[in-house]
Amino acid sequence: MKFRFLILFFVCHISSGFSQKSTYSYLELDSETTSLEVLLQKYIQIPSVSGEEKEAGEFLKTVCKENGLIITDFGTENGNYNFAASLQPLELGKPNIVFLNHIDVVMEGESSKYGPYSGKIENGHVYGRGAIDNKGAAVMQLGAVLQAHKLMNKAESNYNVTFLSVSCEENQCKGGANFVVQNYLDLLNPVVVIGEGPSELSSILGGEFNHDVFGISLAHKRTLWLNLKLNIETAGHASITPHHYANKDMVKALDNLISKKQKPGL
Repeated sequence: MKFRFLILFFVCHISSGFSQKSTYSYLELDSETTSLEVLLQKYIQIPSVSGEEKEAGEFLKTVCKENGLIITDFGTENGNYNFAASLQPLELGKPNIVFLNHIDVVMEGESSKYGPYSGKIENGHVYGRGAIDNKGAAVMQLGAVLQAHKLMNKAESNYNVTFLSVSCEENQCKGGANFVVQNYLDLLNPVVVIGEGPSELSSILGGEFNHDVFGISLAHKRTLWLNLKLNIETAGHASITPHHYANKDMVKALDNLISKKQKPGL
């Protein structure tokens, strides 16, 4: 029961986002009290395309350390920059509530009027790479963890709480979460992991909703390799392409695969 209460506590504080001006919306940054909004702006303004996460990671780790969290490094180089910021030392081995986020962003595309790393806030929207995926979510997670740091009796708690930032999520490389799981999973001792999840969908779906709408992911993206083999008996002159031949039918099969409309997982 106590564990379920802790999860509800964190979900409520994260879902509050930046709309409320309460104690957990503020933290220490360069020895000054500042808001989560300002932290997000500064975080977005540090470019961190996949494979170049170190500068942004160092910034975020310094913020966590300045606000009293205990740091454990899981990789300190570009392409594999990962760290945990916990309420209690991981070495205690307590079951761990882990908030997972990634530092890297996708490479900038067409320029918007604000630029890819502006961090500008206008009409309630934050602009810049990572505002949604995944720096915005990370800052909200950090706000919830810091609130727990202020309110929880850590010595008497049966659980640890950890903010885990990793690299290399937006492309398929060997660093990041994969490296952490392979080398430090026992040390982390996660009992539940709360990741980035989907964005709220009501504005995309349209219509009237009494509550916020979030999708549920039943599987995660991964590489799919297909090895196609097809034998077709055909006849014809060598200079004339027959109506049916193997390569043509394999191309059709791949087209059918990617064009097939998937059923929503409700």
